Amino acid sequence: MDINLLKARVFDTLDICNKTSVYKRFGFLSEEEVEVCNNIAISKKAKFCFFGGYTSAKRQLFVALPEWAETAEDFGLVSALTFTFKKEYTLSHRDFLGALMSLGLTRESIGDILTESGRAVVFCLPEVSEYIKQQIVKVGNVGVVVTNGYSAPLPNAGQVAFKTASVASMRLDNVVSALINCSRNKAQELVQNGFVKHCSVPETKITATVKSGDSVSVKGFGRFNILDCTGQTKSGRTVLNFSKHI
Repeated sequence: MDINLLKARVFDTLDICNKTSVYKRFGFLSEEEVEVCNNIAISKKAKFCFFGGYTSAKRQLFVALPEWAETAEDFGLVSALTFTFKKEYTLSHRDFLGALMSLGLTRESIGDILTESGRAVVFCLPEVSEYIKQQIVKVGNVGVVVTNGYSAPLPNAGQVAFKTASVASMRLDNVVSALINCSRNKAQELVQNGFVKHCSVPETKITATVKSGDSVSVKGFGRFNILDCTGQTKSGRTVLNFSKHI
């Protein structure tokens, strides 16, 4: 997308959300476009998040959030479709993207496309999901069956590493320091400069509290899920169990 058009859409989306007090979104966006939107929204001190339908999605919607909303995950902004086919056939991301684009859809209406032997999961805007189901019976020369939703685990969505650390408290700067194994000063710098998202929402307060079930994303280091933070070491530090997509 043209950079000037992208910036204009961010401003318009934030403005409409502010005036109507309802969420407003556009995308799906590339990782580079997400970065542009993120920087603009932070500079405007707006409430927003990015959402792609699942943890660690690469293509994501930009979502302007009204003051009453915490996340975009409960708004039904993203649909998922599962394509099943005979395992002896090989179908790639490129095959599915080509089939979808041949329907006259825009790239923005399609999120991540995850493939494996005999199955693919496509994330898309809800308004195009039924059209896709009705129109696609083949991808390439291979017959496919299209159904709503998906069964976990997702195809090739990345492996998960489980780790444990200890922190003095569940303040965001302490948690970030433990997650990426850096000094607390460095963690504070990352938070204050807008490089950290807490539960998909950019957070610049180092004193924000992280809880079990939360997600924390650090630019350049990935996304982490906080599994548990109820245990304590003998010295009184909090035991932090978390996972990371690798």
